[in-house]
Amino acid sequence: MARSIRVLIGVHGAGLSNSLFMRPGTILYEIDPPGCRLLSFNFRRWAEVFNLQYAVWSPGDKGDHCSREAATKVHVDEIVNDVINLIENEIQYRSGYLSRAYDIIMKE
Repeated sequence: MARSIRVLIGVHGAGLSNSLFMRPGTILYEIDPPGCRLLSFNFRRWAEVFNLQYAVWSPGDKGDHCSREAATKVHVDEIVNDVINLIENEIQYRSGYLSRAYDIIMKE
């Protein structure tokens, strides 16, 4: 099932480990709790290894104190805009890839 996912959005945690099974180019969007921006390194690196598009959202600069119990007010409009941009980038990449593949085939 995770292989068919094209966009995975979630709060930092074990649920994002499903990205291990996603196809290259899939979008992994992580939402970090206040002050926990450093935690995003794990999934950012994971995305690099598995060739996923990665972005992280965190609620502004809340210092270095990571409070996992703190309520997180999510700015949905920002996240939606980020994801739309990531999808547009993926479409451009894939259309460019298909165009290059077509050019190579037609030259032979």
